[in-house]
Amino acid sequence: MCWKPQGAILRLSTHLTVMRLKDWSSSNIFNVCLFLRGSAFLYLLLSTRCHSLFITMPNRDRPDTDSLAEAMGRTSLGDITEPEQLLFNPSPRGGADQCLKDIPRYLFRVVAPKSDGDTNGTWAHSKSAHEKNITSTQDVFSFLGGTNQHTKAFELTVHLQWYGHRYTVEDNFVSWTSSLLFAIQFIYYRRFSEDDKPSWNDIKLYVIDTTCFPTGTFMRDLDLIQSFSGVDNHKSDKNNSPKYWNLRSLYSLRTDKGYYFGEYLSQGSLKIENRSQMIPANILFENDRLRRLQPKFAGLYSARGDPDPRLADAVINLRKEIWSETTPLLSPSELHNRLQAVKEIVDNVAPGWRFPLGIYLAALIGPASEIERQPFPNYNTLFEYFRSGILDDQEHSGLEPSLFNVTSRGSPEMSEQKHVQALVRGTYRHFKLTQALVYLDKIKRNIRSLNENNLFREHEVAAAAEITECLARAGQVFSSPSKV
Repeated sequence: MCWKPQGAILRLSTHLTVMRLKDWSSSNIFNVCLFLRGSAFLYLLLSTRCHSLFITMPNRDRPDTDSLAEAMGRTSLGDITEPEQLLFNPSPRGGADQCLKDIPRYLFRVVAPKSDGDTNGTWAHSKSAHEKNITSTQDVFSFLGGTNQHTKAFELTVHLQWYGHRYTVEDNFVSWTSSLLFAIQFIYYRRFSEDDKPSWNDIKLYVIDTTCFPTGTFMRDLDLIQSFSGVDNHKSDKNNSPKYWNLRSLYSLRTDKGYYFGEYLSQGSLKIENRSQMIPANILFENDRLRRLQPKFAGLYSARGDPDPRLADAVINLRKEIWSETTPLLSPSELHNRLQAVKEIVDNVAPGWRFPLGIYLAALIGPASEIERQPFPNYNTLFEYFRSGILDDQEHSGLEPSLFNVTSRGSPEMSEQKHVQALVRGTYRHFKLTQALVYLDKIKRNIRSLNENNLFREHEVAAAAEITECLARAGQVFSSPSKV
């Protein structure tokens, strides 16, 4: 069994903070160092607690520096058990802690060979964690005294603005998005951008179920921006500054100008094994699946050869084109063809992930009204596809809309998320109505059998007939999409 030093380290750190270290003998200090050997906390302890002590203490009281250096040289982050997640712990005074409980159930991340950090089937490491920096084990809300809070605000700005190549910072964040539309466009962006042209096979789309992680694992970008905008004192550099430099202007860009893409952040190292699904990008593009699902994606192929493929503006344009109010009604055969493309994609993922991914992909077909305006047989076929085509018996409980959170309360509206939610509700409604019709049919058959076997008394026959007629009318109501 591995010894987990976190609790002991925390208690020892507290004692070291309040004790007069100058009264410690050299043997005491050296024993502390050996006690903490194997923990990355040693470096932090020596740099923050003991630095001035070694400078001021008399030579005779100083520990054997050679032995101390040897102990430090054997210390690294790899010597300790890596925590499965690093939780955000904001102060409850600002109310930011409440937002940690309101996270979309499914988040997406696109990973290419040149992506910062490291994401694989087991871990999602930030750049700082991948480089094994000691700060990768520290929550962004910890150690906010003095100028450190300004540094944290600067690091957040650099991460959200993708300006890590301009400034040397310890980026301890990992970005996720609740928008599959943004993730798909990001795949195109990665594929055709000038400095990063990986093959489709080298680009991975990860999906995680956030309900499998403890509260505090993820935090919305807007909530982090609000938490640190008040201490962001970095001013624009005329010669080397993005347009939306500080956090206040970035918040305005997200909320007032439509550039919101459902970004959420984790920090440090996050173990995603058995809580995620990976889809190679080539699965989306084989047999022209994405363009068969949504012909508007054909325009994305024009990015081929474009030295500066678009990302944010392209997503905004796609929102307008895909979910236009003038979108024509799909024919039954066209809807079937688009759903077939969805099925070909989700057939490549594990059963437990087929329903949520199918919903997110089907939402890209077009407006909810485009689906709801279908004549009943087509409407029935659409939701039957989700109920019986990709949904197994073990997933029925996941149909309930309350268990399928799509966006955080108060977030700017995204067309793609709005229609994901509409499909979730529609599928759940259809499933429940189908169940009700089965029960109604069973009741009618039982009543008919009792009547045919003359088990009713004469005055009960009329009552049974009335019940049968009532059930028949109820079935007609349940069968009409305009009535539910």
